[in-house]
Amino acid sequence: VSICPACAKPLLLADHIYNKDNQFRTKSAWLYRPYKYMAKAAKIPFLTIWYTVDENSENREITEFHVKNNLTDGQRLKLYLINPNAKGLKVNDYQTVDGGRAAEILLDQVEAIELDIDGETALSSALGKGILALSAEALGIMEHIKELTINYLRTRSQFGLQLGKFQALQHRVAQVLLEIEQARSAVINASAALQASGEEREKALSACKMTIGRDGQFVAEESIQLHGGIGMTWEYELGHFAKRLIMIDHEFGDEDYHIAKFSSFYT
Repeated sequence: VSICPACAKPLLLADHIYNKDNQFRTKSAWLYRPYKYMAKAAKIPFLTIWYTVDENSENREITEFHVKNNLTDGQRLKLYLINPNAKGLKVNDYQTVDGGRAAEILLDQVEAIELDIDGETALSSALGKGILALSAEALGIMEHIKELTINYLRTRSQFGLQLGKFQALQHRVAQVLLEIEQARSAVINASAALQASGEEREKALSACKMTIGRDGQFVAEESIQLHGGIGMTWEYELGHFAKRLIMIDHEFGDEDYHIAKFSSFYT
């Protein structure tokens, strides 16, 4: 399973797919195109993946997407180490919409070494560190965007005055600063809780990622508004940083996902 870098929608990249009538199809497929109601990925022993679509929408948008863990009592998720130069391993890398890089990894009878560790614990730890790293990256981007905006308001003049002299714009910049400070506090809190017990750690990480998603979008949109049209030009760096901020929200669970996850600890 992957995420479309352009629209942030889930894609199913399995070679064998069944629909609800058990009709077998081959070839990789965009998740929301080939089948009418429900599908699951075959030959994935520990996961079941299914979705439903809106038949009335023009592009048959996904309305629900689920991944179910099929491990039973006594079973555990296993991790394997693969040599990047192994025979049968193919990596197709590509540029993402926010200027980063990603890759599709294809495995064809590749030899792997089973790791003697608890897979779920290792993946949870890696995911937590990934969320914290992304949040710290977003915080740095917000800081840079803030400096870009302040410098622009100090140099751009209108009606014979610097834009930064107008009180209405000063108030908007002040609100941007407040949101960044909230994001900073969330990142510091998540960093302090990274080695804590399960529930405390997960709550801090979800609160951090939710705050980063909300505040990142606010900072990006406000800064573009304060710049005017130049903020969206390809030659100016602000638009590229804003795009990265928006895409960070969609990685490792977006704002809505982490609000729901955080709320689940209190229900």
